[in-house]
Order: sequence, then C-alpha cells, then structure tokens
Amino acid sequence: MQWSYEQLECLLSGEKLSERCLSETSYRTICVGLERDLKLKSRIEWCHYGSGYASYVDAWFSPTGQPGSGLVVLLSRLSHYFVMMQGSKSWSKGQLAASSYLPHSSMTDQFEDPEISKLVGPVQRVLEGHGLIRLDAADLDTPLPAGTQVATILGDPPFTQWDALFYWED
Repeated sequence: MQWSYEQLECLLSGEKLSERCLSETSYRTICVGLERDLKLKSRIEWCHYGSGYASYVDAWFSPTGQPGSGLVVLLSRLSHYFVMMQGSKSWSKGQLAASSYLPHSSMTDQFEDPEISKLVGPVQRVLEGHGLIRLDAADLDTPLPAGTQVATILGDPPFTQWDALFYWED
C-alpha cells in the first residue's frame, strides 16, 4: 500500500483521506453492535487520551470485560482503515488510576492469547461489513519518504506508513 504525496500530506495534517471515512457517531454505533452481537465488553478511548490529538479511536474488547488482555482495534479517524492487535488494560473499580498499552506498529497482528485470537475473525467481519478495511503489519511497514516528519510520540524516525495513519501528538 502506498499513498500519494497529497494523501500523505492530508494524513499528516489531520485531514480525512476520503468521504468513505466514518464519523465518531458511526464508530460508536459499530462498537455497541460488536458488544451486543459478540457479547463483548469494551473500554474505548474516544477523547485522544485526555490531551493532544490521536488520529485513531483506540477500542479494546474483551469477552469478560475484566482487566487483562483484550483485542485492540485502532479505528482510523482519517480513513476507512483499521488494525488489530492484543493489548492489556488494568484498572480498579471505583478508582481513577489505570494502566494500559500504548499502541505501536510492532504490536500489529500480534495475538498471543488463544482467546483473543478467536475474536479476530468475528470482529473483522463486522467491521468489514461496515465498509472498513483491515490493514496488516506488512501493509504498513513501508518507509515514508526520507525527511518526512510525523508529530507523534508513538515512534521515532525513520517513520513508516503506520506512523502516518496511527499517530498521537501531545
């Protein structure tokens, strides 16, 4: 997968790539449907981690809803693409403190827990049914042109297409 210079500029300036992008309202509807239809619980970061700007919605799904490993789906705010990975969250009931993974390109398509692996197919089918396209690690490991800067705290140069699509600037 390769973007044109114009598409890359759109991504890096926080502009949507096309009209096919879904709104936050659409993503909320899809996530509620996933929870209901697949009997999952979720923790979803809608607000850019409380500061800055995240170019994606960070959705974590678990069959139990309990702290621990879950299926992470990063839904691009700027395109109709998503990636999947495994990540852990922990929190205590009634407490504000929590801990969580910080998404990174190396996590894409990594599923160590067999229970999490079982969720990948059903979740992917639902998302694709809404016109979203799953990208895998190989799709996103292409380096960006030399000298391209990405305002992200999730990675360091040299940047790849993953960095252009899934970034968080604080």
